Amino acid sequence: LFLSIVAFLIIGVTSLQDCHLSSPRSCISLYSSYKDSPFGNFEVDSEIKLPRTTKSATENLAVSSLRNILRAFFGGIVLPSVALFPFVKNVEADAEVDLRITSAALQKTILNGRVFVWDDFINASISSQLRDHIDSLLINRDSDDSRPKFSVSGLSNKALDIPREKQFDDKSDRMVRPVSFEMDGKEVEVLQVGGVLHRKLSAVRTSLSRLLDRPTLREEEMYYSVSLPGASLKRHLDERHEELKGRRGWLSPSRRSVSWLLFLSDEEAGKRWDCERQGGQLRSYPPSRPVALSEVVVGGERLQLRPVVGAHEGDLQVLWLSPEAPRPSEEVVLPVFLDSSRPDGTVALYLATASPSGRRYISEDFPLVDPSFRPGVRWERHLKEPFLRCGLHLLEEPALWAKGGLPQGSVPQDTAPCCGSLVLFDSVTLPHEVLAVSSGRRLALAGWLHEDVVLPPIASH
Repeated sequence: LFLSIVAFLIIGVTSLQDCHLSSPRSCISLYSSYKDSPFGNFEVDSEIKLPRTTKSATENLAVSSLRNILRAFFGGIVLPSVALFPFVKNVEADAEVDLRITSAALQKTILNGRVFVWDDFINASISSQLRDHIDSLLINRDSDDSRPKFSVSGLSNKALDIPREKQFDDKSDRMVRPVSFEMDGKEVEVLQVGGVLHRKLSAVRTSLSRLLDRPTLREEEMYYSVSLPGASLKRHLDERHEELKGRRGWLSPSRRSVSWLLFLSDEEAGKRWDCERQGGQLRSYPPSRPVALSEVVVGGERLQLRPVVGAHEGDLQVLWLSPEAPRPSEEVVLPVFLDSSRPDGTVALYLATASPSGRRYISEDFPLVDPSFRPGVRWERHLKEPFLRCGLHLLEEPALWAKGGLPQGSVPQDTAPCCGSLVLFDSVTLPHEVLAVSSGRRLALAGWLHEDVVLPPIASH
């Protein structure tokens, strides 16, 4: 009897630890809750280790859990010998998904100034529920309740000093409506979609914070976007350095860091969104040359760079630097950051390096007399040797863009708004636009991950 009790306790405790459950009731509850759940087939960043709730995995989890409990009970009483009962395979491997490859690709793509596309980030069931939510909000657009309503919106760049009534056009712009995971009532239940969507997006945010070395990254802005035939979005940047915002600089405690869109577009059964027929593609303009993220030689000087773009220690990127290269295959671009913390109120340009100081200044200190980009800052006049012979490419050129010109040193890249896919890109470095929708509805849940603004001494005064 003593040996039976001991064997029962050993097998029972071990089995319950294997399945991460504590009672038969929790096993049965898990099985009944997820067996017919619509939230199957998702998996997120490996480093965060979110549950994988495919139906096969959850069924295996519940069945294995019940089998472990029965095995412990009968094994402890009928056969008081642990050696006679092999342990069931640990189900943790089935409950988690290793996506280190996704993490590496995500980091590499964003650091190279491009759009990262995560296909099938959510399944058809979640997409359908979110689309139904959008439809219900559109139907109630003219209701008298106090909830936010869909409104016409064009430019997403709040830094532009353009009156709102002149930014948007009722016939050629999208409609947007702010949403939040913290809103009360039924809305938060739909957005959470059983908690799955919020956990997935939070896991991506946590992973990006580590991969991009942005420790204060957090969810801040989120909205539904509806683009009907004729709607488009002009070329723009989502964020820029505070010193380049004119009167609006340094007024916000946080700034946009990573832009994201989760596409929910209407698609015909069994067919993906067809950009040639339906339009609506996201067109971005990444650098035409690879981004140097390690060692590079500039004017005979060998520099060991830090793998960062967009932001470095609170300073934002303002330029791409193109050093001379002996062969076209060795041509690269380097991110240039603007230091606005000089003690006398001036600014300076630098490269982020792995040196003890962390910076290689490529310009003299100079005042920003006209930071409005109208007509623009002549950065090249302030460069020091050996960087005078390097090419400079502005991140933002409104005058050129208004004439239809391409961003300097860039190449167009199109991303289809396929339902269920998640796209992410750096908010500071990547000019982008949305081409006009020809047919269908281009739907998305979109937003920005913010990070804290670091005030320079003169701004804090």
